[in-house]
Amino acid sequence: TYQLIPKDERDELHKSIGKSLVQDPGVADNAELCALAVDQMNMCKLSEPVDRALFARLNLAAGKHCIAASSYEQARGYFEAGISLLHAKPWSKQYSLCLELYEMSVIVSYMDGKVEAASKRLDAILANASFEDALNSRALRAKLLASQQQYVEAINEVLAVLSCFGEEFPRDASLAYVSSEINAALPMLRNVTKETILGLKPMTDKSKLNAMKFMDLLITLSFNCDSMIVPLVACRMMKLSIEKGYCDDTIPGIAHMSYCRLLV
Repeated sequence: TYQLIPKDERDELHKSIGKSLVQDPGVADNAELCALAVDQMNMCKLSEPVDRALFARLNLAAGKHCIAASSYEQARGYFEAGISLLHAKPWSKQYSLCLELYEMSVIVSYMDGKVEAASKRLDAILANASFEDALNSRALRAKLLASQQQYVEAINEVLAVLSCFGEEFPRDASLAYVSSEINAALPMLRNVTKETILGLKPMTDKSKLNAMKFMDLLITLSFNCDSMIVPLVACRMMKLSIEKGYCDDTIPGIAHMSYCRLLV
């Protein structure tokens, strides 16, 4: 019976059903209702800018619900459908929505092994988003490169970001240099106890918080091909934590510092 309905009438039927479902104010928070609404609207062509913007946002919500249910391929379908509904110049007209849809598409593509799709969306983000807004994407690109065993390229990506935060690290550091850096840091750490760490004030400097995240990522990547840089990064993480305050990445910094002290 459905196939006997003319295409134009089918589109109008889907639109009618979809628009009636979004009348519920909680549609975006209801996984089942949200999926029903966007599934209807994704089956027809939307021309009105208001409708396109609304269902781009609802596709974003539906995709997030799918991630919560570990349905990554389905989530990617929703994010890509949302991207297709954006303005012709999305980065200037719908910047925040565009950025989030692209980022979520990258995340699920990466998780689902769609390397080419993830790389394509990452390139678009890095070409259009501000440095601060693209930090998550830069971290994702480093992880994507590492997943392809391109560790040097991944490390260079992270080093470039850290350089923008004023945190420079030498490449090809000698064992003698690393040992001297650790020995220079020992006086700062000599009287540090568990109570000292727990008593540190929270780190609030946004640039240092981001630097700590990327240094933790750098250590993870460097174990695969440039382990000599690991002690240098661990020392810097400890120094920043003591000077600027405690954050979630302080604990990995302590663990890496302890490990490196045993080796060097």
